[in-house]
Amino acid sequence: MIIINLQKVNVVKYIIPNKKKFKKWMFPIFLKKKTYAITIRIVNKYEIQRLNLIYRKKNTYTNVLTFPYNIPLQNNIKFIGDIVICAHVIYQEAYEQNKKIEHHWAHITIHSALHLLGYHHYDNYHLKKMEQLEIMYMNILGYSNPYII
Repeated sequence: MIIINLQKVNVVKYIIPNKKKFKKWMFPIFLKKKTYAITIRIVNKYEIQRLNLIYRKKNTYTNVLTFPYNIPLQNNIKFIGDIVICAHVIYQEAYEQNKKIEHHWAHITIHSALHLLGYHHYDNYHLKKMEQLEIMYMNILGYSNPYII
């Protein structure tokens, strides 16, 4: 089970998925897992650029930043981290890649959830493994392969 704290900051001009959608996209990943809590923060390009500079030393926009934690809470719930998504970049990427916006939101959400569970793409082996999982979860949800443009 997944508990989501959804925050929307200065993104009024974008249609943002609701908490129910984010839960739907993460459900297959957390189906057989414990109860996890996650914060999803939807921000503008200025906040994501500031966070990217602070935490990754890159002074540019990015689509998503993931901050994994492993904090036990009460009632056997574990807080596993924060996902910060830039609505502007999601819309821009979807347009540039000719993808449906909902599909791109789903893909970025799945990608980020996998990061919170410890998956990464620092090398080619792990990149392929992570992409395979993303494709599998997207297919389970009825979406096409996000890497075919």
